[in-house]
Amino acid sequence: MPQQGTPERGEPRTEPEIIMPNRRFGRPEGGSGIRVFVIGRGGRRTYFAKPGPLAPLVAAIVLGALLVITLVIVLGVFLIAILVVGVVVAALILSGVLRGYLRTRWRSRPY
Repeated sequence: MPQQGTPERGEPRTEPEIIMPNRRFGRPEGGSGIRVFVIGRGGRRTYFAKPGPLAPLVAAIVLGALLVITLVIVLGVFLIAILVVGVVVAALILSGVLRGYLRTRWRSRPY
């Protein structure tokens, strides 16, 4: 795909829209929304429509999915932490039992 370069003479490719000072900015034909103007070279008008009736439903589904993912991650970390604590407690108990066994056995040596 050939890349489009900038004009060699620095002239704009499109004619700028001249907006009269007394012109009122109304809503675009057939719709309602927010009007955004970008000032500068190659400025464009962008229209954002108001959210439709399904937007709250989609937002609720996305938010619910994020909450479920967060809950799964938190529960996973909690279960791993319980496992680690259990292994540490078992190692401490085993260490204490072995220390007591080896201490009594060491004292009962004949020499």
